Amino acid sequence: MRTGTPIFCALAVSCLAPLLLAQTATTITVGTYPNPSAYGAPVTLTATVTPASATGYVTFYDGVTIWGAKTVSAGTAAISTILLGVGVRQLRAYYGGDSTHAASITNPAPQTVNAAVNSGLALKAGPVTVLPGSSGYALVVGEL
Repeated sequence: MRTGTPIFCALAVSCLAPLLLAQTATTITVGTYPNPSAYGAPVTLTATVTPASATGYVTFYDGVTIWGAKTVSAGTAAISTILLGVGVRQLRAYYGGDSTHAASITNPAPQTVNAAVNSGLALKAGPVTVLPGSSGYALVVGEL
C-alpha cells in the first residue's frame, strides 16, 4: 500500500473495535444536597467523573425523567432543581463518554423530599360593602 492512500471501512465491526478498545474506563458518582430536602426547595445534584480528564456531558435523571445535561469540567458537573416530587427519589447520572473515555452510569442515589410544612388557612377580615340591589359575595384567599 502506498503512503497517503485512504483506507475506507464502511461500517465494519473490525474497523470499530480498535476505537472502542482504546477508550479509558470511567466511573461516575452522584451526590445531592441538601438531603433530606423540603418540597419546592432547591436540590443540587453533583456528579463526579473519574478520571478528571474526561470531557463531554453528564445527564441527570429522576427515574426515567431527565432533569438536564451539563458539561463536565475538571471531572464534575452539577445541576439544581426545585421540581423533585415528594417521597424518596432515585436519582442517577449518566456520563456519555468522549473520544477517549468510555460512558458510565451511577447507582441510584436516594433523595428524600419531604412535604412542605403547611401553615394552615389564614383568613384576613376586612370591611365589606354591599351596595343596594346587589348580593353580597366574599372572596376568601388562603394558602393550603
